[in-house]
Amino acid sequence: SYLLYDDFELAEEILDFFTDYYIALYTQLLKHIHIDFVLIWEDMCFKNGPLISPAMFRRLCMPRYKRFVAAMRKLDVERFVVDTDGNCEQLIDDFLDIGINGIYPFEVAAGMDVEAIRQRYPQLVIIGGIDKRMLARGKAEIDAQVRMVERMLGKGGYLPCVDHAVTPDVPFRNYCYFRQEIKKVLRL
Repeated sequence: SYLLYDDFELAEEILDFFTDYYIALYTQLLKHIHIDFVLIWEDMCFKNGPLISPAMFRRLCMPRYKRFVAAMRKLDVERFVVDTDGNCEQLIDDFLDIGINGIYPFEVAAGMDVEAIRQRYPQLVIIGGIDKRMLARGKAEIDAQVRMVERMLGKGGYLPCVDHAVTPDVPFRNYCYFRQEIKKVLRL
């Protein structure tokens, strides 16, 4: 983070290198295979918001993301998902402007409310948003998560999952109950 202030030109050079590298790598790879989407992993946020200001994101990251997404679109890639932890609400408009179609994992513990975000951004693919902490509690809390999944599925553009992994404090019986109820909603 200090580099952004101590040597901004070096930070730009590093990001330009990575952008060029990934464009070159995918250009070669996509001559041989077709992919459904690109997952951009960057963990830009934490519990209270982005690790850099939205203005810094627009100045430093957006031009490189736009260049990468444009290059991938020329290679017939249509879908882009950003994996960013924490609360990324301040960046959703920017992600959409870049051409990113989806975001993952929507950490509930960081204040990410998938239903509120779905209402504001019906075009956004939302992956995650199940509060993994509730799986440790009991059936009532699990049922509330399942009802949320059902409502979200009815609106489209949603893939249900917990953010990251199920925690070790979740009893196996709770996890089995959760999976059973989710399967009913998914009609599996």
